[in-house]
Amino acid sequence: MHNRTQPRRQVNDFKMDKGGNVLEYLMKFEENCIKMAAIGDIMDQNEQVILLLGSLSDDCDSRVKIIENIPNIDMRQVKEMIQREHESLQRKESSEVALKATKTFLKTEMGKLQAAGWYKK
Repeated sequence: MHNRTQPRRQVNDFKMDKGGNVLEYLMKFEENCIKMAAIGDIMDQNEQVILLLGSLSDDCDSRVKIIENIPNIDMRQVKEMIQREHESLQRKESSEVALKATKTFLKTEMGKLQAAGWYKK
């Protein structure tokens, strides 16, 4: 009996850490669902969606609220939406890092020009 209840407990108790990687979390959640199915405890799509959305960290609240308001959404659609949002945030973060590096570089170069007397404010 323990072998049957343990995977269910893992899925029910599974929570994403604040600041955690949502894609890694999705993979682990899916692994737990597969373990359950392997022993005959199959969750329907709706239950999986509810458990997944309820277990995401507070960082994902805005995504969860949007997804919750979409009627008849299935697990595949939820995963796609979360993945697209994650990729969008990654692109935004790398753009911000590049912009910050460019600003720092320009300030440094302007400082060098000012020190050399080539540029005055």
